[in-house]
Amino acid sequence: MADMEACILVRELIPRYLDGDCSRVENILIEDHCSHCPECRMLLQKARTDRQSMDTEDVKEILFLSRLRSSELSRMDLQLKLIRVLQGELTHLSDGCAGR
Repeated sequence: MADMEACILVRELIPRYLDGDCSRVENILIEDHCSHCPECRMLLQKARTDRQSMDTEDVKEILFLSRLRSSELSRMDLQLKLIRVLQGELTHLSDGCAGR
């Protein structure tokens, strides 16, 4: 395989490689190629760094949304309790008015 063809193939496989979706043969091909091709090695390292950075940001966003949802659910729970209390008060008031 010519070097340029190998570079093209490796660059196409990098996302699958990082996801762990490559076959054993593909993994060996990528690792061997990157061991002697500085451009592909840099692309692989950049893809790893980008992926880690993105994963960190995703985790932060998930935690934020989880806290927001928890806060929102607590607020909704309080609102439902308030509605039940008010319904009870209205029922009590309407029962008092009906008895007059």
